[in-house]
Amino acid sequence: MPRHEQAVIDGFNTFMRIEAGKRQGNFRHIALDGQDRHVLADYILTNESTFTLVEFKYTLSQLASEEKKDKAAILCEQLAFTRSMRARHDLCHFIAWMHLPERRPSVNIYRKEICNRQILGRNCELEPEFPAAKSRVSAVEFARSFFEEPTARTLPIDEFELYVKWLCSLGGRNASGLELLVGDENSGNCDLMEFESVRLLYDWFQSRRPPAPPPPAPTYGPDW
Repeated sequence: MPRHEQAVIDGFNTFMRIEAGKRQGNFRHIALDGQDRHVLADYILTNESTFTLVEFKYTLSQLASEEKKDKAAILCEQLAFTRSMRARHDLCHFIAWMHLPERRPSVNIYRKEICNRQILGRNCELEPEFPAAKSRVSAVEFARSFFEEPTARTLPIDEFELYVKWLCSLGGRNASGLELLVGDENSGNCDLMEFESVRLLYDWFQSRRPPAPPPPAPTYGPDW
């Protein structure tokens, strides 16, 4: 049976873009390509102000394949006793798949699905025995908490950048950040912009924002 992971990705990101449009907001999905092995995610999702990492799978049964990634076990072990990074992780690092038989995406915090003995093996030193199904949410719920204030499933640039650098450094890799390729939708052509860090990408997003309108002029009564 074919694994339609890319179809799940396309459907999920299309849904997120539609939800952003309903709220007159922004949405971009940025492929991480081969860098997924460093951050355990396929895409960065952003509203151009805050950021989130998402790993995608076709169905729930494919989540077990994360055990083959050496960094998954390292991340789980570090999150078990690094409270500050665990708090950031829970707000910006997710895994999504197509839930059967409804064929609708489900989303959970990455560690809630992967950091357990069922996925990583009985010999791992993690306490959880099974995935935490209670924290799974639908795409609708995820979008609501991603776009609406107060946001609950995305991080501002400073916090996200801190988490990504820490994540990249696990396992001894140089924490140099990520290289990102993003389309310039306002260029009038199929132009791609390359950024050597999430911070530079964020700065570019901010530079393209229209200036805030001036405050309204004061009004005075007839006797002024």
